Amino acid sequence: MIGGLVKPEIYSTDGELAIQMLSSLFVDIAFIGCDSFTSEVAMSRSVHKAALKRAMMKAAHRKILLADSSKFGQHSFQRIAELQEFDAVVTDAAFPEDAREVLADLGIDLVLPNVLPGHPECFTKT
Repeated sequence: MIGGLVKPEIYSTDGELAIQMLSSLFVDIAFIGCDSFTSEVAMSRSVHKAALKRAMMKAAHRKILLADSSKFGQHSFQRIAELQEFDAVVTDAAFPEDAREVLADLGIDLVLPNVLPGHPECFTKT
């Protein structure tokens, strides 16, 4: 666990100490959540969370955005990163077809979990 201001209600830390600690790390993959995203940018409602997520992205070799389709086309207060900074987006099957084409044009992999009874671990990469 990284240092910083502990937020036990969301099992998280943030603040300058957390960002400093992340800046000294290297990780293979960062899984980044967001409050909203468009075909151009991923966003957060929190300035502090956005800063922490940017620091984690700087420490990572691969960056994966995790967001359900209801967050697409919405806007939030703070920019996390340009969408093209992500290597892949994991979302659900309701993700719009035209947005899928944008991801393909940007060279971003789209991962859609299959919802199959008895096989929740099965995924399809498009």
